[in-house]
Amino acid sequence: MDHINKYFGRVFRATRKIDRDDNHGTGLGHGEMRTLRFIALHPGTTQQDISNRFEINKAATARQCASLEEKGFITRTGNEKDGRSKLLFPTEKAKKIREEHHMGEEQAFDEVLTVLTDEEKAELTRLLKKIADSLPDHDGGRK
Repeated sequence: MDHINKYFGRVFRATRKIDRDDNHGTGLGHGEMRTLRFIALHPGTTQQDISNRFEINKAATARQCASLEEKGFITRTGNEKDGRSKLLFPTEKAKKIREEHHMGEEQAFDEVLTVLTDEEKAELTRLLKKIADSLPDHDGGRK
């Protein structure tokens, strides 16, 4: 019997490639887009939060945030609570790109799932939701 991870991997790579091929002219790499998505969903987050969430080192996070700021996607403001860290906020440019990227992700999945009937899509969604709901979030909490 085939192992399911083979199929998960293939679907993931296909949707990621479709979406990556349409990066909306941002010049952002996958890691930068992932970080930008997190900042857009969690305005006022810190670099430490990003490092913890994605399990990447502080230097890599700092480079990504500096690049995003230089490209006009985020702003950094002082954190009044500790005086050392910076709070990260998406700019209007980032919010627009995030929405376009989100639509691109949806289109990529729609393209991949065209072989399924509506009933099969509903069943797949139900099963994936069941699996996802049972998994711990990266920060240790349940999603």
